[in-house]
Amino acid sequence: MARTQLFGRIRLAIANARAALPDGPPPAPRAISRRSALLLMTAAAACTPMRKSEPGTPGAVAIIGGGTAGLTTAWRLANAGIACEIFESSSRTGGRMFTLRDFTPEGHFCELGGELVDSNHTDLIKLCGELGLPIQRLHPEGSGMSDLFDVGGKPRLAGDLLDPTAQTGPFLPVASRIAADQAALLDADDNWTARAIELDQTPLSQYLESLASSTERWVIDLLALAYHAEYGIPIDQQSSLNLVDMIGADSGKGFEMFGDSDEAHRIQGGNGTLPETLLKRLTVAPLADRVRVNLRHELANIAHDGSGFHLTFTNETSPVERTFERVVLTLPFTRLREVKGLGGLGLSADKMKAINELGYGVNAKLMVGTTSRPWTQQLLGINSPLTGTIYSDRGFGVVWDTSAGQEGAGGVLTNFITGAAAQAEESAVLATLESSLASLSPDLAAALNTRVRASFFWPNHPHTKASYAGPLVGQYTSFAEFAAQPELGNTLFFAGEHTSAESMGFMNGAVQSGERVSKEVLAAG
Repeated sequence: MARTQLFGRIRLAIANARAALPDGPPPAPRAISRRSALLLMTAAAACTPMRKSEPGTPGAVAIIGGGTAGLTTAWRLANAGIACEIFESSSRTGGRMFTLRDFTPEGHFCELGGELVDSNHTDLIKLCGELGLPIQRLHPEGSGMSDLFDVGGKPRLAGDLLDPTAQTGPFLPVASRIAADQAALLDADDNWTARAIELDQTPLSQYLESLASSTERWVIDLLALAYHAEYGIPIDQQSSLNLVDMIGADSGKGFEMFGDSDEAHRIQGGNGTLPETLLKRLTVAPLADRVRVNLRHELANIAHDGSGFHLTFTNETSPVERTFERVVLTLPFTRLREVKGLGGLGLSADKMKAINELGYGVNAKLMVGTTSRPWTQQLLGINSPLTGTIYSDRGFGVVWDTSAGQEGAGGVLTNFITGAAAQAEESAVLATLESSLASLSPDLAAALNTRVRASFFWPNHPHTKASYAGPLVGQYTSFAEFAAQPELGNTLFFAGEHTSAESMGFMNGAVQSGERVSKEVLAAG
């Protein structure tokens, strides 16, 4: 699921001090097919043979990680005249923006990784506009469609939680309590208050229980289920600010599970189109002479002697050693904390703490084709338009309609998996989905075409070992700034969604961090 916006109220002074990037019209964009992208990646790998102890291109910046953060960084640096080399440990670029096209017989695509784009994801939306990639709205604005909340044995709609006109509903007293805490998070200078720090040190499970006496039990259980799924972290390990600083508490707007995160959009044709387009534009004229892409190069060791960084990579043949004066690390901290030599670089204590301790979610995805879309009809006798998103305590957790905005009678239902199931076998997850959907709605279960399915278990993926970053207890008010801070005299830089103060865990966070770090590199000279 698209991660909701974190730390949106932080005003980091450092963000306003970045040097401005030079503007200029980019070359005319061209969208590329999945086949073209794969051919291009293969060509890039074939064209970059490396020799042991080869020095880096003079003045070039090493970018470790070929996901969207790394590609965005390279895009900005190359357009500013800076040579850069991308080192990607896997066999493809794009990271967790990964579209599987022609998934169903009707030609629907699905997203193996990040899927939903919020209306306020301005960095990603702006970059897509620059590259000529349309943003697609999934449901008509003002359609009145609702998610379905199947918790406590009775399916309910958003209006059953809160009626904004009548100002009634079991969420109303909860919203009032949360709104008071939201108002107390920042002082007049936009610094965290003592109350914010207290809430950061409070597990979400404890905070939710403090609200239980003011509402019905199923409301607390729904919030617990939704936020466990959203972050992929058990609620007794999450900071309560994950919910307090995010959930919609304005009773006049109705129930908003994730506040300003409307999850209303995606990139037309699949989110993977963005990294695919960046890669193509980086590896053809006029930028090809400034960019080198190395696939299957996993950073194994990093050292710094005061004049440069000595990087050792493992690949399919033999270790490769390279030297660079400037390095951008975009690896998830789950992977970076495994790189040898990191502890000997002399990084700040705050940086090392963030690298070693930042929380990460345990989430996976199972996509199943459907022969119809019963959620667009009167599902369960509900005479109200539904989005296809269902939160349930029957076992499957969360599902949503990935085929929204795609033509065809059939569709794609995505099961967003959390906890132990996210590290299990696909067959076990599929069995749970089938049985629990049948318990909720035989029509839903009958629509599944289980012969058409795909899955991606990100916690088991060796290049990520998790889904995305999320603050544990005590991490919300500090770790984002520490994660992003350059080190070693502005020669070692950090990007990736986990370093984004505004959009941690989002695709937008990957783009935003690439925009930020490219400015840092240019400002450092």
